[in-house]
Amino acid sequence: MHCPNCGSEAPTEQKFCRSCGFGLGKVARLIVEQAPDENLDLASGPGEKRLKMMSRLWTAGLGVFIGAFLFSIVWVIIDKLIIGKGHVWQGLGFIVFLLGVVALGLSGIYIESLREKLSQRKSRKPSPSIGAPATDKILSEPGIEMSASVTEQTTAKLAERIEN
Repeated sequence: MHCPNCGSEAPTEQKFCRSCGFGLGKVARLIVEQAPDENLDLASGPGEKRLKMMSRLWTAGLGVFIGAFLFSIVWVIIDKLIIGKGHVWQGLGFIVFLLGVVALGLSGIYIESLREKLSQRKSRKPSPSIGAPATDKILSEPGIEMSASVTEQTTAKLAERIEN
């Protein structure tokens, strides 16, 4: 999330902005309330997490079962048509080729699912508030120096008091 006061990026667990000291507790609760339930792990309880895990395991197990079934059918066909006629190396080469095609297909499906998840995360990313300047534009402008964080300012003041 971003601080609504200064636009600095801050994790949702953070109670105060490290740049300006603005209280972020209520902001984080509002973000949690507004986020969709299926994509938010903070709002889901242990029962929902277990249900998601079981669903993933079931899907993976079903995929392995179907894959093993199809592989056994292909193996029987190759064994009868190619290896059974004495062409062992050609049969094994064909099996390796088929496994490569399947692996490429599965990796393509996996990459597409990762791209979809990334695009969903980017679309859910909150934009800075209207009055706050964008932090990437501030950093790219020449002549602007970074200000000290609230923690650094407090530490410097304490050091001054100790010296006096």
